[in-house]
Amino acid sequence: MYIERFELCLQSQDNAEYTIEKEIELITKAKR
Repeated sequence: MYIERFELCLQSQDNAEYTIEKEIELITKAKR
């Protein structure tokens, strides 16, 4: 699931930084 979103992020570099930040938030919440 995260991998698919990351691939989409790479395809859309304009939103890359924003997408990565959101993924970090989701991963952090998932670890808790």
